[in-house]
Amino acid sequence: MNYFYFFRHLVLMVLALCADLAVAEIDKNDQFTNQILSITDSPLTSMPDKKLAHSLKNEYVAICYHDVRDDVVPLSDPDRYAVSTFELTRQFEWMAANGYHPVSLEQIITASKGGKPLPDNAVLLTFDDGYRSFYTHIFPLLKAYNYPAVFAIVTSWVEMPKSRKINVGHTKLTHKDFMTWSQIREIADSGLVDFASHTHDLHNATLANGQGNIEPAAVIPRYFAKQHRYENPEQYRQRIYKDLKQSSELLYRHTGKRPIAIVWPYGRRTKIAREIAQSLGMNFSLTLQDKSTNDVNERSAIQRILMTKNVPIADYAHQITKRQKNTLVDKGQQLDFYHKVPSHQRIIQVDLDYVYDPDPKQVDENLSKLLDRVKRMKISTVYLQAFSDDDADGGASSVYFPNNYLPMRMDLFNRVAWQIKTRTDADVFAWLPVMAFQLPDKKLQAALQLSPADSKAHIRLDITKPKAREIIRDIYRSLAFHNEIDGILFHDDAYFRENELVQYTTEQKTDLLLNFTDELTEVFKQYRPRTKTARNLFANVLLHPESEAWFAQNFEKFLQHYDYTAIMAMPYMEKAKNPKRWLHRLVEAAKAYPKGLEKSIFELQSFDWEKKKVIDSKHLAEQMQWLLEDGVINFGYYPDDFIKGHPRLDAIRPKFSLSTTPFQN
Repeated sequence: MNYFYFFRHLVLMVLALCADLAVAEIDKNDQFTNQILSITDSPLTSMPDKKLAHSLKNEYVAICYHDVRDDVVPLSDPDRYAVSTFELTRQFEWMAANGYHPVSLEQIITASKGGKPLPDNAVLLTFDDGYRSFYTHIFPLLKAYNYPAVFAIVTSWVEMPKSRKINVGHTKLTHKDFMTWSQIREIADSGLVDFASHTHDLHNATLANGQGNIEPAAVIPRYFAKQHRYENPEQYRQRIYKDLKQSSELLYRHTGKRPIAIVWPYGRRTKIAREIAQSLGMNFSLTLQDKSTNDVNERSAIQRILMTKNVPIADYAHQITKRQKNTLVDKGQQLDFYHKVPSHQRIIQVDLDYVYDPDPKQVDENLSKLLDRVKRMKISTVYLQAFSDDDADGGASSVYFPNNYLPMRMDLFNRVAWQIKTRTDADVFAWLPVMAFQLPDKKLQAALQLSPADSKAHIRLDITKPKAREIIRDIYRSLAFHNEIDGILFHDDAYFRENELVQYTTEQKTDLLLNFTDELTEVFKQYRPRTKTARNLFANVLLHPESEAWFAQNFEKFLQHYDYTAIMAMPYMEKAKNPKRWLHRLVEAAKAYPKGLEKSIFELQSFDWEKKKVIDSKHLAEQMQWLLEDGVINFGYYPDDFIKGHPRLDAIRPKFSLSTTPFQN
């Protein structure tokens, strides 16, 4: 007799019975029979393509689970991250029946060193937070299937006093909801589970600004309300080190092993925090990005599929195979009957100057209007101004975030950006000049300023001067340190005229700007490692490539350096006699380059600066339709006047919104 399969089926029967007892007013005998048959006798879905699996040599899918209960309500449970015992069992059985193989961190390390490769269809099972169900529900299942896994423990929650309660949104948890150290030790002794740090006490929020917003403690500097000041970078570093050190020591004391993996709360981390974790031996850094599989050599950002809503087995299988196929497509393979759909970008560019007001109550009203408008639009991204340009010269004489060189008009960017991200689900890119900074120190400004070619050119710092570069890098570093955002939009001030820096060739000037923005991106990624980049491109550069001499911009090189190129598709600014024909030419020019459409944002204008009047909302929607007809994937517009409600949502939303029901209010 095969005792392993006998024991596994016995466990499955018990677990299925537990799930059955949680279902009210049904025929228990028939339901029990159906559950057993569905779990143990059916492969649940067809076998994966063996060629596909073999093509993903030394790649694995990582999955993130949380609590497991017998009584989870499918799709609508108050705890959206909980999985039922029944569904978890079905998922384990699906993997066993379809050739998927859970692997350990040690197997991944061995494969990365040239040892035994990972099996086909490798899966890393991870369970976050340290719930009591890890011991009572998950560990028995892992033993039944002989599946290795990673348990991520918030060590302060294991040691929490009886009087403490943790608010997790849908309920408040006590010490009874988490494993004890003795249970953790028993699991560790089995050799089946690796214990990772989920930090000691960073799985919470901290005060992030003077307006009262709270944000993830691991990635944002604390704001000390009584002292009206922020934690500085060194204090932030010390706080993270102390926490991770304590977590590592506790896990070592109670399991005999130091953690080699850090699982970041909410999937968010800074590069600084990751480097601290590495210094403590935690080389695996697990996040919640989930677009593809992971290579065995990856350590800095292990992507995991976040299990939510207790999905049925068909959805579970789809989520895993989709990531595998995405990886193959990214590697250039063509798959039968599968096409990776690019994410469509819908962008609005917002002046934070419209939110600002000396009266805090008016700021609240203005912000409320912005949030309501973005939420109703259902868009992907907001390009949010991080500097003040109240004199409309395109330069930054003050900014909306703490920094060392420019006056702070108001500490506003963090609050607005966080509210947009959390209340509307839109990403936020910080829109900031590359060179057009006007320093309050007049002597310093004069010493570092680039002599402008003409009166229409931006007043810019000369980035061939080391001090100018140092100042700009520090401004970007301050922006990144204080704000958990998704990307940067490099302003349209990043150009050189033909008669500027005459000692450089056109190509050298183009590369000077490209390399400097790459440098700023790396500075930003010290705190925001997932940062994406976009840069404004003048339309004439695309329509007339020889005009690179006048702008020091090159579309082909933009595609190589930035995640997106924000093409200034503004026919009235360019005095186009036939806007439709002009936009069509612009789109066709972008199509001529590999990924020219996929990596471009066509940014329309909602205001005619030449005639000083708004563009009619219906006509703007018409331009959006022209772009769609020409196959454009990503587009947006500037500016969005959320105070006056222009452009009108009823006019543009059917063409602009990403919602599947764009006509709803």
